Amino acid sequence: MSLRFDVSKLEDSSIAWEGDYSSALCNAIVPSLMFIEMGTITEENAGEVYARLHMLEQLCGANRLKLAENGVGTEPVYITPSEVKSFIGLTCNVTTISRNKFYAGIVKGSLDEYKRNYRSATKEKS
Repeated sequence: MSLRFDVSKLEDSSIAWEGDYSSALCNAIVPSLMFIEMGTITEENAGEVYARLHMLEQLCGANRLKLAENGVGTEPVYITPSEVKSFIGLTCNVTTISRNKFYAGIVKGSLDEYKRNYRSATKEKS
């Protein structure tokens, strides 16, 4: 199933677009909602959305990059609370799960990955 989203209820839906294409911020937030398993951003849940997005970015890295200050390489751009607030009203076809289910899934997934990384890094070379 493809990911579909609606920004028509945002206070300023123009932040979701750059011409005919979705903005970098929209491209960072919308797919991330699949990973944090929240289908809407409301006044009531915006803090939880931000908390989950922040945890996801801490584990996996930022979804956006910018040119480094010195002009060489890139730097991560993390989603801010004000950016999440600007997307209140966003809906997408993602089922929302409880905080406990999210936490259990992300912790288990991270621990499993770290364990695989350890095994791979310590495997004897032939």
